[in-house]
Amino acid sequence: MMTEENYSSETVEIINPVEMEPAGPKGIGGWLIFVLISYFLSAINLFRAIIGLIPALQISESVLPLFRLVIGFEIIINIGMFGYVLFLLIMFFRIDRNFPKFASMFYLANLSVAVIDAFLVSLMIGGLHGASFAPVGQAVIGVLIWFNYFRVSVRVRNTFGCNGLLGR
Repeated sequence: MMTEENYSSETVEIINPVEMEPAGPKGIGGWLIFVLISYFLSAINLFRAIIGLIPALQISESVLPLFRLVIGFEIIINIGMFGYVLFLLIMFFRIDRNFPKFASMFYLANLSVAVIDAFLVSLMIGGLHGASFAPVGQAVIGVLIWFNYFRVSVRVRNTFGCNGLLGR
């Protein structure tokens, strides 16, 4: 049984953690603007690439072996990436807490596609060609920059309410 003498006369203020504002930058700004611009440009470029590749399916296999396979692969992947970029834009504007994870997966997928595409092109033309590996280099740079940005950025953590990439 508790008596009155067990209670302290001091008042303790309880702070609701939901009402606390995170320290540091928050909101769509800073480097997130570059992410947003890159997604809009990616959507436009992917759409243009899809439209540009469709007529290439008419070219005969006798011109280049595996040509239709490579073009078909690029069309399918570009359609998938286009849909994924639209999905990322929706998540971005909804300030979805899973956005950093899905955005990081986008950069990893982009790197994977660039490597597979370079491999298929090298099979098609019968050897390695430096120009087919330029997208691989660009994708590697994108992964190095943006994967780490989404992992450590205070703005990303404060804006999307996550504890960093992969729930850390």
